Amino acid sequence: MAPTYWIRRRLHSSMVANHIFSFNATKVISQHLEKNAFCFTSTRQLFDGGEWEDVRHFRELDSMPFDENDEDMLLQMTEGTERMGGGYSSRQTNANPNEHNTTESVKTTIIISYTSIMVESQTFQFVTPILNSSILRSPDNRSDLLVICLKNLQLLLVEVLLQSDGEFELKILTRVYLEEPEESHNCNRLESLGHHVACNSNGKVIAITGMINKVRFLNLYPSPRTINCYIEGPILHQCFLEPFAPENLQTHVMYLILSQNVDKILTISLLEFDQLRLTDTFTLHRPLLLPRDFPLPKFVIPMKRTHGVLLCAERLLCFKGVNSILSQTGLDDVTVYLEVFNPISYFVLDSPIASKNSENEFLDQVIINDALGNFWLVESYRQDSFIWNLECDKVGTFCPMSSFVLQNQKPSSFKILYAKDFGDISEGLFDLNSNNNYSITKSKTKILNTIPLLDYQLVPSPNGILHRTSSSQQLWCVGGTTSLKSHPAIWNIHRGISARIVNPSIPFKYADKLYYYGTVDDAIYFIISFPRHSQLHCLNITSAVTLIEDFTIDSKTVLFESIGVDCDYILVTENFVRIGNFLDLDSSLQVELPEKTLLASFKGGYLVLTSSMESETNLMVYKLNLEDFQFKSTEEIFKPIPLNTLQDIEPSLLKLFFHFHEIFLLVGTFDNILYLYRMKNGRFEIVGTVSLDSIDGFRIPHDCMKIHDKNEPEFLITSQNGHYMICSLHITVSSVTLKVLRSVQIGDSYVQISHAESSLYYLTCRVIWKLNLSKSMYPEKLFIGGKMDKGIYSTMLLPKNEYKACDNLLVARNDKLLFLEVDTFSSSIVSKFKLRNPPLKMAYMEHMSSFVIISAELTQRISVFNLKSRRELPMIIPSTVFESEETPSCLCQWELERESRKYVHLIVGTKKGTHGSIKLLAVSQSNELITATEIYSWDAQSQILSVVTLNDSSILFSSGKTLYFTYYDESKRKLSTPTLVYSGTSDIIALSSNDNMIIATTFSNSFKIFYYSPTTRSFSQGPCDKMSQNLIGKCLYAQYLRPASNSEQDITDEGSIIVSDKINCKLFEVMKTTSWDTTDNSLFEDRLPIVSRLSQSSLRSMWYKKSQEQNSDQFLAGGVNGEFYIYERVKKTHFNYLRRHLDNCKRLVLEKYSTGLIDCPFEFSLPALLDRKEKNVINGDFLNRQDPFVDYILSRHTL
Repeated sequence: MAPTYWIRRRLHSSMVANHIFSFNATKVISQHLEKNAFCFTSTRQLFDGGEWEDVRHFRELDSMPFDENDEDMLLQMTEGTERMGGGYSSRQTNANPNEHNTTESVKTTIIISYTSIMVESQTFQFVTPILNSSILRSPDNRSDLLVICLKNLQLLLVEVLLQSDGEFELKILTRVYLEEPEESHNCNRLESLGHHVACNSNGKVIAITGMINKVRFLNLYPSPRTINCYIEGPILHQCFLEPFAPENLQTHVMYLILSQNVDKILTISLLEFDQLRLTDTFTLHRPLLLPRDFPLPKFVIPMKRTHGVLLCAERLLCFKGVNSILSQTGLDDVTVYLEVFNPISYFVLDSPIASKNSENEFLDQVIINDALGNFWLVESYRQDSFIWNLECDKVGTFCPMSSFVLQNQKPSSFKILYAKDFGDISEGLFDLNSNNNYSITKSKTKILNTIPLLDYQLVPSPNGILHRTSSSQQLWCVGGTTSLKSHPAIWNIHRGISARIVNPSIPFKYADKLYYYGTVDDAIYFIISFPRHSQLHCLNITSAVTLIEDFTIDSKTVLFESIGVDCDYILVTENFVRIGNFLDLDSSLQVELPEKTLLASFKGGYLVLTSSMESETNLMVYKLNLEDFQFKSTEEIFKPIPLNTLQDIEPSLLKLFFHFHEIFLLVGTFDNILYLYRMKNGRFEIVGTVSLDSIDGFRIPHDCMKIHDKNEPEFLITSQNGHYMICSLHITVSSVTLKVLRSVQIGDSYVQISHAESSLYYLTCRVIWKLNLSKSMYPEKLFIGGKMDKGIYSTMLLPKNEYKACDNLLVARNDKLLFLEVDTFSSSIVSKFKLRNPPLKMAYMEHMSSFVIISAELTQRISVFNLKSRRELPMIIPSTVFESEETPSCLCQWELERESRKYVHLIVGTKKGTHGSIKLLAVSQSNELITATEIYSWDAQSQILSVVTLNDSSILFSSGKTLYFTYYDESKRKLSTPTLVYSGTSDIIALSSNDNMIIATTFSNSFKIFYYSPTTRSFSQGPCDKMSQNLIGKCLYAQYLRPASNSEQDITDEGSIIVSDKINCKLFEVMKTTSWDTTDNSLFEDRLPIVSRLSQSSLRSMWYKKSQEQNSDQFLAGGVNGEFYIYERVKKTHFNYLRRHLDNCKRLVLEKYSTGLIDCPFEFSLPALLDRKEKNVINGDFLNRQDPFVDYILSRHTL
């Protein structure tokens, strides 16, 4: 069997690991200079060439198991990211001589996830996981740097830039490799550096530690140096301490480590060195042993003014001064015991708040948040030279927080920015002197943690006009556990554009369309058109909408546009045409129309109208003389233009446009034909016609926008049945031809176009799509507030906020107006719903549109989540079904067709101690009441680990190391007694079936294949993997069509197996008909930063035809950390094309980021850049969608 070829893309990245508040990002301000002004670019090196070699002598280490090069990581970042190696500089490429950039700092929030960084909702993806992160404060308290430790043993210094257009960029300034490749293969992975990183307060020293034994200090100023320190035992906590006299000892560094020795006693070690004379020698003081019964601290807080450290443990606070640590006399020690105290986060106050000790010069104050949401004010102070005190008082109750910061508003009032375990980041006010201690002002952003992921399932997307989704399947997951303080939940993941409602919605029922005029005196004017009347509204800077009552008209609006710079406008309704000025509403000119106007178009002083009277449709063209229209008669303003039209046409689209200084009229009709007219000799004459029947699915043109003015003008044309096409017109003297560049379906109703800027458009088809033609010819769906909003009728663009990288929309829904902020980038959209109990697994029952979820909690073993109501419903189960300590372990749906009826039941496998049982339950639903009745039960000697049904409704389940089979016996009208199929030496942890083939995954003996004969109800064993590989989850069976050697017909190959190795984080595909002694004969092989659970998928975009793919062309890989990757099979010819395309992308990146090679040399070459360790797999995240074929490949499947 020939190799298979795949594209891998990341669908979702989760697991928020760290919140960094109040980060000082660099704000770049573009200042336009005079034409002849002097403009320059400057470079400031962090290290010079020779110093760089002293620090950065390590090469890249393949730690995870990645062999990705540095530039691969940068490819996923923004286009403007500079690759300057060891220094940082202003931009050196594509410089505009008329612009000069200055900088200032701006505070922002950064969220560190497992493999990505999010800056104010803008995500930057890394290839390898992030181990830890910290802030490197700048010496001048201006712009900070982000310190990131990656799992492939790289340390990055990253600058965060806020560009003048409001978008963030990341610039990697320094990259340090923490281990030698030759040493890393033999060392203990627990000793690998990067598990924790800390920076001292003056921003000159970085400390990187491993999990055990080793600490490395990286000195940044005045010259780069490194030094290693070895500590006995696991390193639990560490922090920098402030020197006793920082004004006199500016280069003195003190570093404290809390570790555990071989006797399992907690020890405190203190290191000292001079930053200017950092050599291989330093002072490591004798460790201080803590009492054997001392509890493990949750965190260690350095105390600046009292020169010590605060150890925070459950029910205990302990202060230890530096003198006490050095002398080991215990004179500085102060301990406070609390009955109810379980700290989870803290914040060190920069300036004292009002308290009885606030006047003390030697006072440190810390606010600690505990698991109950209480706030504790901890004060450490010194009364005289020898007496230390520690006080702890409860000052309020808020909510449990994973991290928070306080910013002074008043002497006792704070602005609080905090993150919770459930994922959302909120903003509020906190007053220490108020009885009501807090008030939440607004939710800043919402990042939902999707960890731990315990099970996931793909289900068909609902059909129907109001349930149009971008993909043919939906991804649902369950996870969370109370022991990890992560709420049990079920969540749905989409990919799209996030939009937020920023102002209260305004009730407006039955609004038909919005018409934008523009801005007059800092106010935005627009018309809301209803079926029988229209209203003019004014939107001021406070987002208040005011109705202009004098402008209300009893007619539906057809056209409303600006016609000059002096606030002139033209308004076309069904009954009249009005020309006026907003500065003088009483001086307008109105012309009544004899017929009902249906469509209108205005361009360059020409007005085209189509009207209807007595079942006939008329097309009229006028030349408007608008200069000083207030003083002219109607006949002087409206001059009819002859139009040689064809008979019996019913227009559905009118569009006037200029091309090469000529004006054209494009008319679309209900007959699905385009007519093109040209203005010639004072009249519009027909150029030609184009039938649109040959365009698959496109019926009745509806809206049109000219997008490019080339030799052949390009258009975006939409239809009334949910399609749009991008096309070009080849216009000659007497003919016109149309070339379709792309035709896409996004719904099943009419599509309206709203032009935002340049090549950016919003398409409204009951839902909103964003089409950015500079990136792709395919759109992305908008999700409002994490949901796909339904019933959108019209969309209007509002002016952008220059300080925000988002678009502003006003949207007319079926019942209200919505003000939206729309992201400029796509992201994962998570809708999360809480569950009562921690889930284990889930199964989808389509006839109920519900998920059945099992839990290990004895109080509620089974619950149901309904997809329509989005609510969890308990399942009422008789007490006799489960024994007292029996819990569910697996489940699946069982369907049986008998006597022209279809029965759908639930199979639940259980465990109790070392035993288990199989139960068949009949589930019924009445409104919101769900009940289950036991039909059948069978006890097993071992726990039931997996259960699966076959095509003939037979049931196969694993009990420990054995495999059993049962079926419905028609003669006895019940399930037969289970019979033994197979008994092995390792537990069978998962079963998957494909027609009559079953793949059994074992715990330690890889997988085995069984073939089932429905006629004899017998099993035969197929080939098995002889390697003792540690696989996880279900194995996937893939069967492909390939060209026959002597025939034009495709034939089906023998099939293959796709498996996931949990030890090496590896996926590979092997032939089904082989007994494997090695994986060298794998058809494809790839490695991921997750332990993958696999599932067949069919995530087809709405515009991708089902007949174009095979069932095994795609699968999903999900990890317990909530990350998802999609694999899509491609042909060899397509794979080779994409490989060449990717290589070209890498070469361009190499050229773009190699400008600093002389000053800071890199250890890479072009051959090393193009090395690959994966086999027959392309990373689709790095492909450039400017290529039309790449754009098509990446857009045909979506989530």
